[in-house]
Amino acid sequence: MITERPSDAKPKALPRVIIGGGSIMGLSLALMLEKVGVDFVVLEAHDSVVPQVGAGVGCNANGMRILDQLGVCDDIMKVSTEPLQEVNTWWPDGSLHTRSENYSDCLEQMTGYPMVMLDRQQLLRILHSHIREKTKVIPGARIVSVSEDHQGVHVTTSDGRQFTGDILVGADGSHSFVRQEMWRLARLTTPGYFRDDEINNIKCNWITLFGISTLRDPRITPGSVNTTFGHRMSYGLVAGGNGRNYYFLNQSLPRELEGREIRRYTEASRDALAKEHWNDFLQHDIRFADLFESSVRAVLVPLQRYIFPKWHYGRIMTLGDAAHKLHVVTGHGAMMCIEDAAVFVNQLMKQLQEDPSSSLGLTQIHEVFVQTQNLRESRSRTLMKQSFLTQALHSWTNPLLKFVAVHLMPWLGFDFVLAQVVDALRPAPRLEALPLPPRKKLVGFDDEHPEPPSAARPWLGRLVYSTLILCAMWAVNLARNSTYADAGMELDRELAQVNGPFRLDMAGTLIVMLIEGWRRANKTSILQWPMLWALTVDLAGFQVVAPFFYLVNYWITSRRGRIQFTDPSRPIILSAAKAIFPVAILLYMFPIAMTTFTSQLGMASRLAWVGALSSLPSASCTALATMLTSMIGGEKDTFFGQKHLKYTAFGYKCMFGTLALLHLASLGWQIKNKCILWPLPVLLAEFAWLLGVCSDVCHYNQIRNGALYQIVLITLGFILVGPGATVMAVWHWREEARKQGREKCHQHDALRSAKSSPVSAAGVKRSWGIRK
Repeated sequence: MITERPSDAKPKALPRVIIGGGSIMGLSLALMLEKVGVDFVVLEAHDSVVPQVGAGVGCNANGMRILDQLGVCDDIMKVSTEPLQEVNTWWPDGSLHTRSENYSDCLEQMTGYPMVMLDRQQLLRILHSHIREKTKVIPGARIVSVSEDHQGVHVTTSDGRQFTGDILVGADGSHSFVRQEMWRLARLTTPGYFRDDEINNIKCNWITLFGISTLRDPRITPGSVNTTFGHRMSYGLVAGGNGRNYYFLNQSLPRELEGREIRRYTEASRDALAKEHWNDFLQHDIRFADLFESSVRAVLVPLQRYIFPKWHYGRIMTLGDAAHKLHVVTGHGAMMCIEDAAVFVNQLMKQLQEDPSSSLGLTQIHEVFVQTQNLRESRSRTLMKQSFLTQALHSWTNPLLKFVAVHLMPWLGFDFVLAQVVDALRPAPRLEALPLPPRKKLVGFDDEHPEPPSAARPWLGRLVYSTLILCAMWAVNLARNSTYADAGMELDRELAQVNGPFRLDMAGTLIVMLIEGWRRANKTSILQWPMLWALTVDLAGFQVVAPFFYLVNYWITSRRGRIQFTDPSRPIILSAAKAIFPVAILLYMFPIAMTTFTSQLGMASRLAWVGALSSLPSASCTALATMLTSMIGGEKDTFFGQKHLKYTAFGYKCMFGTLALLHLASLGWQIKNKCILWPLPVLLAEFAWLLGVCSDVCHYNQIRNGALYQIVLITLGFILVGPGATVMAVWHWREEARKQGREKCHQHDALRSAKSSPVSAAGVKRSWGIRK
């Protein structure tokens, strides 16, 4: 226990942290501080460390990774529900809308951790059991007043005890008393630091009735997450394999409430709401009444929405629900609290490392608070918006959102939903003072894969972008002023001779349009849709469109970074992968090749059908045929399937050989007619694009090849086999390089895991340069 310090007390080497609230946030922070050797005390208002409040807690990978560092992950897995494998949505009448399987398995493969559910009390009990100095967790210690002076922050509890520390952390939830005291002290000493109506930052549009039910029904699949749509309301049901079902009734309010308008609800209000929805169907003919009547706990609460502009003042900081609040529908709330605690500890230890003096001064404490809020505010805001948007989709708050939920989301499929979840998890922090336990994963977290340092790469990227932009402008200007532009679509002998070899070389670019557009990860990327590019090509020609495609493709892939080269981002819809190369040869290359070579041989006038071939919108026909073929059912692939590689690898090789032979067959004619570099802006843009692609592949897959080496290879490819064949060679190498990069990544993870070992508090102090 931390007692009040006399004025002549000798300063300690490490700070003292008072934690207001024995919540998930409070106990996880306490365990972190104990692991790194920082003194603490937890003041819990309830008479028990594990009070009977709340319902279920969803444990996602972002929090599980930190809990794994703390050594509690295995205990959570032992008492939690079965991993949540099945994700279902249901119509308001209880009939099935969509079903997806292997959700948790996919999450575990990508992030290293499954998604599980357990009682809030179970998680509190596990966290408390791992704290060695349990006397520092004090139940029945409700904070009633807070003060500050030059010695530190002083806290008085309802039983008259006093505690003094260097920092007070408010971990006491959405109705935080610590937050109220922080505002009160600021008004007394620094008027204007907080607004007088700060409480009005809290908004409320929804209420939720959540509980734990022991209903046993064979139609409720253990380990399933279920959402039942409704009009301005929805249901959520997480079915555990432990005889417990965690349910949520979310309903919109007639108008938005703010601040003090938001009230707490009584049991009578809860029962009245339950009666309103007594006969609502959740799934099949299971009604809400069936769940509510079998509840072991049920609570009605307002779903507050806020991120306060300022989380701290003086020596006081609020974290978790005391600082920001998300909707429960995405299940990130508790894990975000654990993230907050980890970032706070990271910043605290950073200050102690920079100045391992006797104690932290107000300046250092202020820096800890500022950096913590800076690192957490943007992420909290992003996930808060996502959570309330998800609720709006589930409850059909307007016709557009209903259309998205009912029609668009099923079309986007399981891939899209899983990608959104993983993208929300990847930026999560970890405890920097503790090692990461070994977990095999395909994607992992951003901080596990820092980009290799490269002084030249930023400059190369700027050069590529500049070249592509200039070439796109140059191509448009040439198209406006060229002599053949005035000829319209008339295909005379000279135009066919000049344009034919170039259009054949552009087959490589068309293949990339189709391949990248049909990757499952690019379903929602409108700028990658091949049909749009194909239509534009047939309207304006590759000589205008190609530089813009190179620019857009390079921007999208470079912006996605390392994730672009991970296994979940690569799979191509299998039916499309089978069709792309045969369709491109038949509908694009064959008509152009026949037109070009009969024109060069002077036979076009004697073959009327050649003119008919030349009039086809070949790019659009290719894209449309691929789209139609992809809709035909057939062989299926798994989520992480690699079957598409069998077809694309063979296709790259065949297309490379075909384009190389066509280039060599027409090379003499091109040199003779001085059109081997026509049109120059397209060739320059293609060269810059391939150089940028090769640079990204080498960078993210840890391949040590210099830019000069890449320039030489691309130049030789353009000369010897032509630009189209070179594009095919690069795209085939791109897939092979990804395999090598994945193996190197796994070796790196294995080496890091082998070096990792449990670290004692004393060891952490030594590693951070902190004196005892």
